[in-house]
Amino acid sequence: MSGAIAGLPGNDRVLVLAPGGRDAAVASTILREAGLTGHICADLDALVAELHAGAGVAMLTEEVLHASGIGALAHWIAAQPAWSDFPFVLLTRQGGGPERNPTALRLMELLGNVTFLERPFHPTTMAAIVRTALRGRHRQYEARALLQELHLARDEAEAARRAAEQAAQSKSRFLAAASHDLRQPLQSLLLFAEVLSAGTLGDRERRTMASIERALGALKMLLDAILDISKLDAGITTVSLHDVSVREMLEHIEAEYAGRAAERRLGFRVVSCDAVVRTDPALFGRILRNLVENALRYTDRGRILVGCRRRGDRLVVQVSDTGIGIADDKQQEIFEEFVQVGNSERDREKGLGLGLAIVRRLSGLLGHPVAVRSILGRGATFTLEVPLVRPAAGAGDAAPVATERADAPDGARTVLIIDDDPIVLTGLVAMMANWGQRTLAATSCNDAVDQMESSGVVPDLILADYRLQAGETGLAAIDRVWGHAGWEVPAILLTGDTAPAVLRSAHARRLRLLHKPILPPELKRAIEETWSQAAE
Repeated sequence: MSGAIAGLPGNDRVLVLAPGGRDAAVASTILREAGLTGHICADLDALVAELHAGAGVAMLTEEVLHASGIGALAHWIAAQPAWSDFPFVLLTRQGGGPERNPTALRLMELLGNVTFLERPFHPTTMAAIVRTALRGRHRQYEARALLQELHLARDEAEAARRAAEQAAQSKSRFLAAASHDLRQPLQSLLLFAEVLSAGTLGDRERRTMASIERALGALKMLLDAILDISKLDAGITTVSLHDVSVREMLEHIEAEYAGRAAERRLGFRVVSCDAVVRTDPALFGRILRNLVENALRYTDRGRILVGCRRRGDRLVVQVSDTGIGIADDKQQEIFEEFVQVGNSERDREKGLGLGLAIVRRLSGLLGHPVAVRSILGRGATFTLEVPLVRPAAGAGDAAPVATERADAPDGARTVLIIDDDPIVLTGLVAMMANWGQRTLAATSCNDAVDQMESSGVVPDLILADYRLQAGETGLAAIDRVWGHAGWEVPAILLTGDTAPAVLRSAHARRLRLLHKPILPPELKRAIEETWSQAAE
């Protein structure tokens, strides 16, 4: 080895300390002839000073250490960083070395990384030992540089993680605020569209109303999907595991989508099985529906197949299509938000690019791995693995997977509507009148109680918006009404917020929570189901 170690100026030097000038001269000559840089030190203090200046290896004799105080050298060794193990070459007398010389053993304990060279020695041996020591020192510096890079990368990764968390929190706050502000006027439009549709319209007006309702439905679909993503990211989507009949679940899927597939002249086949899986029926159903929806959007001809097969203690549920397929380099990207293949024109009939993102989040939440196999131009197969419980002995062995719509209540009932937005309040009152229900309309907590006192009526249902005037909330209004009525009147909380705290508060009270904008049929069904549950 000759020349300086790359990037380590001064660390190729070999320090030499010998008691006699002859020993030092011989060592210096051997090092020079070997192409190494030797530096002769006059005494131990000079050696320590040169060590502070930088060196690659130090060569010294036992005699020097016996004759001098070694406190300064010991202090320098103790002050070295943890990564450093400085090499020493110790010239011993004939017959010396740690095996036979207790003094040499003590010196080895002091110096640590020490190589013993017994005199007399061959010049080649000495040069080889020094070169080996220098290479070891070089590797120590390389390891230190690598550790520094790893620490820097770790710090950068930690900073990126904190920045990502802050961005996610900011996104959640933005979604919560923007969702409420967007949902309020959209809810008003949906309500008034329902009222207008119930009236007498000509053919032209009816076609216009149909276009308006389709546009409002598309906007609602976008807000609902964003809300689902927000809830999953906030970690507030609760999982309720049951033993679920796969046959019942797939029968619902077939009944729901067979007609739509037929309208598009697509074959639609469901191959079921008598198996029971452990899952959340609502979230599992949402995954399957999103996968079937995706297949319908991207299949123009051919068929869609939904089936299942056992794989050990898991059930693999598959949704296959003969659609446009997915390129290999896009098969993971499609699970990201707003990523779509084959929809560069952003045709909303092909969705918004959020369905598969929701599938991935729900599958992770449930612990049901989802995967995709596809050949471009020949279709795709999505697979979902679900824990298998046992073969189903009958429909009664499985938890229910769908809720039947309750019959409409007989006669008019009174609905107390609490909303501080006069447009929404007017729309809700008008819609309830169309449905044959009586209403009490209030804009605040006090107003709700005043309406009850002035009318002498206890409502059959409370329909309250979460955000009210002067910082009041629908939760507080429901409390006031309950206290005034003396019992817990069935209640539905409407909100445009996606903030986790709002969702958790409603869940803790076991209130039915509906997110604006809600379509009139959905609101009507929710009211009927709430009355039915209260009666039970």
